[in-house]
Amino acid sequence: MCGIVGVVNDKDASQVLLDGLLNLEYRGYDSAGIYLFPNIIVKTIERVASLKTKVGELCSDIGIGHTRWATTGIVSELNAHPHLSYNKKITLVHNGIISNYKEIKDKLITAGYSFYSETDSEVIANYIEYLLNEGLTINKVLEKVLKDLKGELAIIFSIKDDKGLYFLKRGSPLVIGKNNDSFYLASDIEAIKNKVKMTYYPNDLEFGYLNKDSASLFRHHKKINIPFVKEKNEFDKESKENIDCYFKKEIEEQPEVIKRIKSYYIKDNKLKPEYQRISDDISRFNKVVLIGCGSSYNAANLFKNYSDSDKFETHIGSENLKINNNNCYIVISQSGETFDLIKTSKMIKKTGAKLIVLSNGKNSSLKRLSDEFLYMCALSEKSVAASKSYLASITILTLMLSKITNYDYFFKRINRAIRYMVKNEKELDSIALKISSLSSMYYIGKGEDKFLCDEGSLKLKEISYLHVESIYSGELKHGPIATINDSFGVLAISTDKKYESRILTSLEEVKCRNAPCFLFSTNSKISDVSFISGPKKLKSIGILIGLQILSYKVAKILNRDIDKPKNLAKSVTVI
Repeated sequence: MCGIVGVVNDKDASQVLLDGLLNLEYRGYDSAGIYLFPNIIVKTIERVASLKTKVGELCSDIGIGHTRWATTGIVSELNAHPHLSYNKKITLVHNGIISNYKEIKDKLITAGYSFYSETDSEVIANYIEYLLNEGLTINKVLEKVLKDLKGELAIIFSIKDDKGLYFLKRGSPLVIGKNNDSFYLASDIEAIKNKVKMTYYPNDLEFGYLNKDSASLFRHHKKINIPFVKEKNEFDKESKENIDCYFKKEIEEQPEVIKRIKSYYIKDNKLKPEYQRISDDISRFNKVVLIGCGSSYNAANLFKNYSDSDKFETHIGSENLKINNNNCYIVISQSGETFDLIKTSKMIKKTGAKLIVLSNGKNSSLKRLSDEFLYMCALSEKSVAASKSYLASITILTLMLSKITNYDYFFKRINRAIRYMVKNEKELDSIALKISSLSSMYYIGKGEDKFLCDEGSLKLKEISYLHVESIYSGELKHGPIATINDSFGVLAISTDKKYESRILTSLEEVKCRNAPCFLFSTNSKISDVSFISGPKKLKSIGILIGLQILSYKVAKILNRDIDKPKNLAKSVTVI
């Protein structure tokens, strides 16, 4: 889940690297570092911004950079990238995990190498140096790296005194950009979007070399020119303006996401023909399996409950899946680079089953695996905690898999629900203050509301660090109620009148045990319980936005780093 960036033949290389790493920090922010040709390495165990003072006025036209989400090795400057090989011949940055690195490391130690870090990435740098010292050509070296090292890797490295950069991709994401005779590499186009006019997204097992005079790519042992294509830029405005974090900005951008989805999928109050064809194709299957991780899995579950149909099943992407090639599989991923989902998708493809990908990553690994691709239209989502992509997933699943007779009315109702909660967000202030003083929370609900609880509780724990669990309200008295006390509260969600009396009974049981109670409902108020009103139309969407705002407010009161919560990263590209 780390972010890597490289630049060749740009006199502002240090600034390009710093800007690129800032845009990749959502992928990990445990440490960061850059290398500038010919021999400068600067590292930090603070945020990327702290590198700026260390780099100062250092100049170079070639360099590589890295921002880390720790996997092998604790957070330390020694474990931070870039990594130098034993004889300082190779300088390397890596995104991914090498599963057999200990075996390779033991082999290198036997050959006389020693190591200063605990990382698998330093092993790659040393293995490349070792193979070069054995007399292999660089192409043979990289072929052997692909053969001998097991796991996922996107690497960029420099060989001492060589004014160019080498790259290699397998499993982890990588993009190459070009602008005249300057070249750029990154884990995500976000890092280099302002510098490039042409791009190429390498396939797995491809590697190559960039310098100011040439750009070469090796595919199936053959050298080819890199087939760059013009980059179509489609990005949100970067400024946070008067908003204090991207998460809040992205919550408030959700009406624009809905507007974009409508324009992308609908014409003349009907699905566009290319999407109607996909929808009709899906409808022919007896079983449709929705697969996701985290918020994407929560979106799948909420839609399944909306649909109230046995046709749909959900599956969590990190668990083994029994694949039936008579089923249709829809994989949901904000980035399109989620490792668990890529692994599952490759298994689906092997069986010949239908694979549809719903993602925000138009050039992602998952898109390239898919039979059909559905674009989220969420544009950039910089905060680690999902907001726009969750709403987009539910909306597009509903468009493609439900029978909607009036799309214009459908979109109006969604926008009204979102705007209602954003407009009335001050109602959440006093409740957020009370919740911020608690140590733990249960979110409880019945039916559809339980799946709102799943996402709402995930948001609160992600960005506030409170201990939060989502449970069915009826299960509260079957064990969990033993844990509640005056610092362990319960938030109930009630949007369906047929369940309302049971929800209120559960809250009464909590209240008489001195635990703080909160109710998020479209239907009623009860005495002595903090009450939050939600919109009656498309109630789930409105309450979903309210839960996002509530999480933001609690985290802000607790002075958390809302956009970059501890221990997390947005694009989960490791096992």
